[in-house]
Amino acid sequence: MLASTNGWSELCDSGEQRRRLEEEQGVRRRLGRDVFPLDEKLLASLDRIGTAGGVAVGFDRLLMLLTGAQAIAEVLLFPASEEYGEARRVR
Repeated sequence: MLASTNGWSELCDSGEQRRRLEEEQGVRRRLGRDVFPLDEKLLASLDRIGTAGGVAVGFDRLLMLLTGAQAIAEVLLFPASEEYGEARRVR
């Protein structure tokens, strides 16, 4: 069975989003990575946008349907590979 779409919903709770972003900042700080400031305008607007969600068709899934591919790796232009190991910091 092929999952051809991806359902999603937006996190519109500014307090929860702030908590997650601050947690991410802490992780980045512990890892010695760049820590970016919180986007206060975004956080201020979240509570006003209301419930939001949708469905998106994945282009890779659509290619699988059109080509009869059995695995997603058959249609990916740049498939993930274990040869790259852990993600490296890019400056």
